Amino acid sequence: MVNAFALTAETHHDYALPVLGAGDWCALDRIGTDRLAALRHAWQTADPFPHLVIDGLFDPGLLAGVERDFDAVNEADWRESRHRLQRKRGTTPGVTLPDAARHYFDQLAGAPMRRFLSAITGIESLSGDPDLVNGGLHQVPGGGSFELHVDFAFHPMDRRKTRLAMITYLNRGWLADWEGALELWSWKPRERRVSILPEFGRTLIMEVGPRNVHGHPRSVRTPDGRPRRSAAAYFYTERAREEPWKNVTGYIDRPDAPLDQRAIRFAQAALPSAIARGARRLFGRRLGA
Repeated sequence: MVNAFALTAETHHDYALPVLGAGDWCALDRIGTDRLAALRHAWQTADPFPHLVIDGLFDPGLLAGVERDFDAVNEADWRESRHRLQRKRGTTPGVTLPDAARHYFDQLAGAPMRRFLSAITGIESLSGDPDLVNGGLHQVPGGGSFELHVDFAFHPMDRRKTRLAMITYLNRGWLADWEGALELWSWKPRERRVSILPEFGRTLIMEVGPRNVHGHPRSVRTPDGRPRRSAAAYFYTERAREEPWKNVTGYIDRPDAPLDQRAIRFAQAALPSAIARGARRLFGRRLGA
């Protein structure tokens, strides 16, 4: 079986890749040099920063199992972010996931996938995260969103440098009118350059960096109340030096952001804690981490 590689969610190219299912993913080691070179070129020339969007990389049967596992996770194993700049739920670090999700993440962190990612990105010695800190299963409810941001600079426990994010979407029949598309923005000028509809089986591989702005700022509005679901993992290299961006989600203003949201972001990022608390009381919303 093969899949179709997509440079953006709307533009498809025929780069044959193995479809990864319930078995070992060693087929990634047998991808030809021409295909890898084409993927590497697409990665290097992607706008506004290095990324790939691949449809059908994973077997639909495996992903259907991961999709079912959302409902099998214990309520205590979810943590919720609920504030003006982010509203979503994610599995807690170190959680024991159900079988299909555990297989997906175990294989994602395995040597064949790490070698494949190194071949297309040029980043050597990638490592995964068995505890899925900031990764795991994610779901955004109706009305939820995730404002524009840049990702954390290093792993919070061992300080390895964050290099890549990999997200697979698990939403069947998702329509553009339901919003929730992931947007990739340029740093200067601050413009949306790519919009990725979170359709079932669509995978994003994205470079993490201090100016790699992304998010889904437009609130999910599914007519039947279904959440927007995804499975996310990060990849790292050796222990990070002090980086020029913070080790937290760094929210970024967009040109059309409302005034109250800009005030909250400013208070969170720049003001002493006492003033930030005053801003929280003024706007009646909790600031998140």
